[in-house]
Amino acid sequence: CITVIKTNVLDGVMRFYILDGQHRFHAAKQLGIPFEYKIVEIETKLELAQFISDVNNSSKSWGTNQFLNVWSQLGIPEYIKMMKIQEVTKIQITALLRIYCGKGNKKVIEFRNGTMKFINEAKADIIVEQIVDLDGYLPKKAFCRRAIIEIMNDKNYNHKKMKPLIIRQAVTRNFSENETDLKEELITILRASTRKSLKVA
Repeated sequence: CITVIKTNVLDGVMRFYILDGQHRFHAAKQLGIPFEYKIVEIETKLELAQFISDVNNSSKSWGTNQFLNVWSQLGIPEYIKMMKIQEVTKIQITALLRIYCGKGNKKVIEFRNGTMKFINEAKADIIVEQIVDLDGYLPKKAFCRRAIIEIMNDKNYNHKKMKPLIIRQAVTRNFSENETDLKEELITILRASTRKSLKVA
């Protein structure tokens, strides 16, 4: 049975959202066969949050933007900030989650449950600024940004030294859009920036 939410608490407009069974719905629609569904009417944000938490393990048809929207609408500061950053920078939510909370399935589950907590907000803000500063020079795909974030988290990363080297490579030859290759390219640049700083010292 497909679970459908009927609510207007997200954006003020009464809408229907498939919380569980989106793939079954699309398959049935394509095949032209009937399907069973149940509609759950949600009237308050708190009620919506509780319902999502109850069925979270089976609500994988919801995208990250829907969870971000719900929890930010409920006034949770971390979600409000992440939504504002995403709207301004257009950095993928999954990348922002990695920047602010770290990596791992546990972090994704916490994000979906509305219990996301930032690890080092000040450092994460700096990484976001650095990614924006290099906009147009590094690949923007989500899996490429995983490699970029990992390099920017490296203790030897110095943005002032790295930026001209990254720009030079981007101008002379494009960066790879393969995560592993991109990471290797950035590691090479990171080592070069470290060698230069050692020579100066």
